[in-house]
Amino acid sequence: MNLSALALVLAGLAPLAHLCARAGRWHPVIGRTFRGASVVVTVCVLTAAWAGPGVPYLTVTGAVVPLALVGAAFDRASRERRPGADQQHRDRLRLLDAALGASRDGVLVTAARPTVVGLQIVYANPAFERLTGYGIDEALGQSPSMLYAEDCEADREKVRAALRSDAPGRFEVPARRKDGTEVCVEWDVVPVPGPPDGCEYRVAVLRDTTERRRLEEQLRNAAKLEAVGRLAAGVAHDFNNLLTVIGGSAALLDGPAGRGPNAARLVGEVRFAAERGQWLVRQLLTFARPQAAGREPLDLGRVASDLAPILARVVGPAIETDVDTPAEPVFVLADRGELEQALLNLATNARDAMPGGGRLALRVRAGADWVRVAVTDTGSGMPPEVRERIFEPFFTTKGPDVGTGLGLTTVKQVAERCGGRIAVESAPGRGTTFDIDLPRCPAPAPAPTGTSRTVLLAEDEPGVRALARLILQGQGYNVTEAADGAEALKLLEGGGAFDLLVTDVRMPGADGGRVAARARELLPAVRVVFMSGFTDTEPAVPGSVFLPKPFPPAALARATQHARSPHN
Repeated sequence: MNLSALALVLAGLAPLAHLCARAGRWHPVIGRTFRGASVVVTVCVLTAAWAGPGVPYLTVTGAVVPLALVGAAFDRASRERRPGADQQHRDRLRLLDAALGASRDGVLVTAARPTVVGLQIVYANPAFERLTGYGIDEALGQSPSMLYAEDCEADREKVRAALRSDAPGRFEVPARRKDGTEVCVEWDVVPVPGPPDGCEYRVAVLRDTTERRRLEEQLRNAAKLEAVGRLAAGVAHDFNNLLTVIGGSAALLDGPAGRGPNAARLVGEVRFAAERGQWLVRQLLTFARPQAAGREPLDLGRVASDLAPILARVVGPAIETDVDTPAEPVFVLADRGELEQALLNLATNARDAMPGGGRLALRVRAGADWVRVAVTDTGSGMPPEVRERIFEPFFTTKGPDVGTGLGLTTVKQVAERCGGRIAVESAPGRGTTFDIDLPRCPAPAPAPTGTSRTVLLAEDEPGVRALARLILQGQGYNVTEAADGAEALKLLEGGGAFDLLVTDVRMPGADGGRVAARARELLPAVRVVFMSGFTDTEPAVPGSVFLPKPFPPAALARATQHARSPHN
């Protein structure tokens, strides 16, 4: 043994006898006299031997004393040789205990022992008990995963990984209290070296961030209210222009101009203004509720080609437009309206950067896994300090009452919701290029065909119902109308046979989800298209298509083609 000193506790003796051994292996010491704290004791060490498997013993004057007790006695004796050391030790322990007890954050110490599977809690302070609802005695010996439900495996694994890592870590995951309520908890985990027995310790400070998160949400809501005020001027400006076009054109069409050579042009102006209004509403909704709308496989080249005439009108005759697309279809999973809106926003920005005219190029290029849309202008370009902020909400270099400052923010959100990314290259005097990369997806399966062309149209707004009827009749459908959900249920339960249901989501009598569920009960193969002006109300019906309002005729036609029965 390589112990330099030992102390023995002899049976029947309270004082400690100090025994010094030479460095190196044990050598028998006979009749040595040592002075203890208050008595002189003669100790005779006859031999050092192993008294059992893995347990070293000393044979002392015929008595057997475990070496573990000898080591403990030595620790105490070594402290007694330093005046006041034991009192200082006790004072430090009391201070540490008081500090941890007074902490408002939970403190948790876990140990990973070589002989035990998993992590074990070996210490918890009172704040941990207040935070989690588990008593300290309940927590000791348990795994930290006790704070997470069985269905939160991702959160459980994050905690386990942090408590096993050799590096400090900070993360935030929700935890579940003993009573089942959920709290937001921020973890600060620090590894602590353990003794040579191989045990690994981790100290975790747990901070309840539930109230902070609630306050942050209140601040975000307050910021949104402020944003509404900031948006009002720009939105009012845009909508007033659109209403001027729509109202003025409609008035002229109602007079002699409606029968003259300019009638077609006036109708085109109304259509274009309506599309602009639709894109503006979608832009606001995209910012307010960043949720994916009805995503579907889209041929990006076809979308760009169809949009080319509208882009030309947006930028004006002083700017040359060039749209270049692949010869073969290239599909991405996206919402057509959002994608068109993003490209329109980029074209609008390009127009504003070329007040004296220029050139706008839109290129679609396909790779093995990605499809890139590049929008390039020959405008004034941007300095670095502007380029770094262009995707921030409400950031704009335009004057007051000109735009909303949401255009590029919306473009970025659309790209990210499709699983893509956006990059920009620009310099003063050298123009700007925006590259949008979107994941490529397989071509969609052909739409089902059949001889049955009957549709039940349920819509409580008469104007929308009349428009939808005309569009569906133009597709060759025989249309039966229902003015609300209750009437639609009566038609279904009265034996009506339909192969397509087109229904509004929110209606008096019964909502669209209930109508669709009943239609599937009575007609299992019926296809369903939902319409709504609320983009967050899409019912979960297998095979259905969600069509946000407002929509052009082509969008409703596409929706009826993509809707499928549950059996397809």
